[in-house]
Amino acid sequence: MKASWRALLAETRKRMGYHTSRAFFDHLKKQGVSFNYSYYMRIEREGALPSAKVMREIASALPEKAGEALVLGYCREQFPEHGFLFPERAFSVEAEPPPAGAPADGQTKQKELSLRQVATIVKSENHYYTFLLLSLARTPIRLAEIQEHFPARLVPPVLEDLLRERIILERGGSYSAVSVETRFPEAYNEELKRAYARMDEWDVDFGKRFQLEPFVNKMMIRRVSPRYLGIIRHQLEGLFDLVRSSDENDARFNESVIQLRVNLRKGRLPG
Repeated sequence: MKASWRALLAETRKRMGYHTSRAFFDHLKKQGVSFNYSYYMRIEREGALPSAKVMREIASALPEKAGEALVLGYCREQFPEHGFLFPERAFSVEAEPPPAGAPADGQTKQKELSLRQVATIVKSENHYYTFLLLSLARTPIRLAEIQEHFPARLVPPVLEDLLRERIILERGGSYSAVSVETRFPEAYNEELKRAYARMDEWDVDFGKRFQLEPFVNKMMIRRVSPRYLGIIRHQLEGLFDLVRSSDENDARFNESVIQLRVNLRKGRLPG
């Protein structure tokens, strides 16, 4: 059974025009997959089934119909006794247009920022807010639209800095983020810790700066049992997972922008 999914993966690669596994992996990597080439070769050549997380990454890096066909094949191998639930699906890579809201040419689906790029983003509050504005945009934004939110004279040098570090793209006077889903590196040194502290300060004013409408405003101080702290934290993590997954595949329907900040502190007081 494993060979059938391996064959489907190889067929998908060839139909997309990649005659070598290396070229196809390079394409996947540009789309933001997290695994390395040796792991991919275990999948295609040795027939190893990937984890569900890797399967989602591969499917997301492919044209929609090709990704769906690959997921169905994956499910058939995972659950052979229920194969009738996952029928084979024909697809045409060449005839399939890019979905609305898909990354523009030159954009990647996911990318981890370098230290130099992080340093550029935190160069000033305007750099950071411009980066956020373009990262959240569903379509490229014209210069005039950007200048509606910032002092006009400050916009060109900010854009120049972000363009130089390949954080944003420019086409025909409109701007977009290089990656539609950026990852910041872990704060493994003091430079990054200071950078993220600055971002935390600027995040406080983001909603006011862009006139986001207050939606929920709650505050609570109370005593709790220590054994509930883990449960509370787990529930909060579930909430953030929900927010991260609450966008539609068709970006045209992602009309609302939300800002969610949680600051949960613990300690002891007398009495």
